[in-house]
Amino acid sequence: MRSDAMLAGYRARGGKILWKQFDSRAAIALWTYDGNACEISFTTEDAKMAGLLPAKPGSGWAKDPSAMLRARCISKAVRMLAPEVVAGIYTPEETEEFTPALTEVSVAPTKSFDITAKLEALFEDREQEVNALLLKAGRIQEGQTFRDLPDAVASKYISKPDLILSKLAVIVTPEIATTEVSNG
Repeated sequence: MRSDAMLAGYRARGGKILWKQFDSRAAIALWTYDGNACEISFTTEDAKMAGLLPAKPGSGWAKDPSAMLRARCISKAVRMLAPEVVAGIYTPEETEEFTPALTEVSVAPTKSFDITAKLEALFEDREQEVNALLLKAGRIQEGQTFRDLPDAVASKYISKPDLILSKLAVIVTPEIATTEVSNG
């Protein structure tokens, strides 16, 4: 939630604000809400203690420190006097300074290396025949190999290799037919 939206929500609920100072050194205002009145500020000293200053090049703090001080003053006051306006939502100025938490991310490969290795071991020396059978059965398309099988289908062939190996003996490719005729 932007600080101007916070301020609008605060004022819509009857909150009043009287700015006393608003420059690159401090944002100070008298805030009145629900019968309570108090002076709330956010200064460059506050920004230094929060680690916001010295400003990082290109940040909002470097470009327009007075606007950043004002935004922090608004969010501080609204959170204190009328938390129902924000209900735990941060301003963009506040989130700009967040540092992402380091998390461990596991990335699943698109094709399991383990499955591919098992298929290669299973179909070693019979790749051409296996690919021809899979193409004929519609399991792969022209230009693909058994390595392109979806993991679910590949796992099925690994767990029951006879599903494919028993059918290889029936397939006769042109090279095999020519060799058998000339030898015998």
